[in-house]
Amino acid sequence: MSGGLLAYSGIETKIRAMEGELLSEDDFRVILAFRDVAEVAGFLRAHAGYQEVFADVTGTDVHREVVEQTVRQAIYADYRKIYRFANAEQKAFLEAYRGGEEASLFDDEVPEGEIRFSGLWRRRDEIGGKEVEGILTRILGTRFDTLNLWYLYRAKKFFRISGTELYALTIPFLYKLKKQDIADLVRAVNAEEFGRALASTYYGKHKPGLKGDDLKALCETAVAAAVKRERAAHPHSVACLFGYLWEKEQEAYRLISAVERVRYGVGGKAVGGNTVTAD
Repeated sequence: MSGGLLAYSGIETKIRAMEGELLSEDDFRVILAFRDVAEVAGFLRAHAGYQEVFADVTGTDVHREVVEQTVRQAIYADYRKIYRFANAEQKAFLEAYRGGEEASLFDDEVPEGEIRFSGLWRRRDEIGGKEVEGILTRILGTRFDTLNLWYLYRAKKFFRISGTELYALTIPFLYKLKKQDIADLVRAVNAEEFGRALASTYYGKHKPGLKGDDLKALCETAVAAAVKRERAAHPHSVACLFGYLWEKEQEAYRLISAVERVRYGVGGKAVGGNTVTAD
């Protein structure tokens, strides 16, 4: 894929405008203070980033499922907007990016990293040059690695899965993790052994004190950091496309979590790995 200012100037301008329509932390605090889901729908209907898809979601008896479905539609609406501004090579990236999205988005029980981005990982050396391949390797590799760490920890702690069955839960793409790291984590028979194995991995060495309970949050924060680094190092590249779509999806995940809290009247604490309060 041809990068550079000329190839990306138009689409970068569009993305910057769309970034200005993302929800702010203040918006999340407002949402979490609402009394019911209908009030959330009303707020989103008036918000620039959601008003188009929420235009027909009206009334006082709005169900949570309808709001959640419409939030998901907002992701694809933004994808279409970007796609219309893309050149042929950028469209090739966007098409590969979206592969498998509907099957896995927001499903915490499915190995989403493999389903969501496996096609993009396999094609990363086909849809652009070395720069694009490097960008996608670093971002997707970080995602796969951190998901593998979380899946193994979750399977051991919450589902008491052990032995060779654990290997079936892992994503078969490794970046900074090594096969030996996976083997050591699988063999760990208790939390102490798992902690030692975790500490010896690339992620444990670069984040001293990393614990199993930190791994779910690491799945989001590590990828966000990788995206930020790539956008800074390669501003006129697929990093800006990936960065916006990733940010929109994380916002949608937080928003769906917030809607659920409003529906059940539990207020706002940790939403999608981020602390948001209604105070």
